[in-house]
Amino acid sequence: MAMVGTDQFMIGNYAVNHTGAVYAFNEGSPYVPGLISSGVVDHSITALSLDSSIGVWSKSGTNVYFNGGNVGVGTTNPSATLTVTALPGTVGLGVSGDQTGGWGNPIVNIENLDTSANASPALRVVASGNTPDGALNVSAQGTGLIARFGNAYNFVSALDTNGNWTATSFTGDGAGLTGLDAANVSGTFTSQINAAAGVSLSDADLFLRPGGDGHHGLGWYGTGKTFAFQAPDGPVLYGFAGGILGTKSGGVNWSMKWDASGNITTRGTLNPPSDRNVKTNFSSINPLEVLEKVSAMPVTRWEYKDSEGTQHLGPVAQDFHAAFGLGMDDKHIATVDADGVAFAAIQGLNQKLESQVKAKDAQIESLEQRLASLEQMVKRLSLSNPNGK
Repeated sequence: MAMVGTDQFMIGNYAVNHTGAVYAFNEGSPYVPGLISSGVVDHSITALSLDSSIGVWSKSGTNVYFNGGNVGVGTTNPSATLTVTALPGTVGLGVSGDQTGGWGNPIVNIENLDTSANASPALRVVASGNTPDGALNVSAQGTGLIARFGNAYNFVSALDTNGNWTATSFTGDGAGLTGLDAANVSGTFTSQINAAAGVSLSDADLFLRPGGDGHHGLGWYGTGKTFAFQAPDGPVLYGFAGGILGTKSGGVNWSMKWDASGNITTRGTLNPPSDRNVKTNFSSINPLEVLEKVSAMPVTRWEYKDSEGTQHLGPVAQDFHAAFGLGMDDKHIATVDADGVAFAAIQGLNQKLESQVKAKDAQIESLEQRLASLEQMVKRLSLSNPNGK
């Protein structure tokens, strides 16, 4: 290298007109001079310190680019366009920034521009050994979301910092899934789900058929969530046209079924409790009074509005409740109360018949006595007047 002029240096056959440090880059042999830039830190390479004439690197405006092969950091044998090999105990690649603006302004953007049906993944993470912290470790220091996933149109799934995973749907066999919170999991499971700790529906319904069919399910209903204007504060099992409760012991069979009109049919008997040990506040009744009230109560033939064509016979709940004051309200007649009134009325009828029989027996006895007296009188008259004169 020789100085040719005040601001000119000669490197080989190249003359460079500039002041500052001189960098020579070896592109093989001989050395090729680079841009002489003032203020450049020794050994540094920046877009301003490179010239388009420098070997394999090219410059376009303030950009530096390289299209001729792979680049390695920490390795002399790069296997990818950019290969970074971390030294033991160091971070291989650190990227940081101070960005705002939402998902459209990220620190790092990885995108596969291939739009074909066989496009490769935009990101692949592989751990060759045992990784207790995972091949991919993602964390959020603040509150909100750890990750969000989407398609070309919408975000469809997200994981928040409390570990709740939400998704528009889930498709899979569900094998191995435990501890599910139904409020945050939805979709189709094709195998059994074991939830040893229970499943919380969080006031949502469990639907029994796919495709958005909400006519068959099980759910909690109460204050703020009514079923047919009812708020039982308990579970409701419902079907579109009715339902069945069944058994599988000794074969599949039904025990009780109901239809959309509210008709309930059982295969066996209904057995409400009547054990003396479950009853209290006993008091006596007057069977004759019960009989009189039953006799005075209107009994008609009628049909339910929900099942017209099927006739029934009996009193209405309002008359029954007014007469006897039994049951939970004046809209229903409990079978145990109807049975009790019937028993009492039968007893009253029996008492009435017994009273009437006793009166008849007394009357008959009196008549028999009178008849016997008359017979005695006739006999005496016959003896006192044997000639009939």
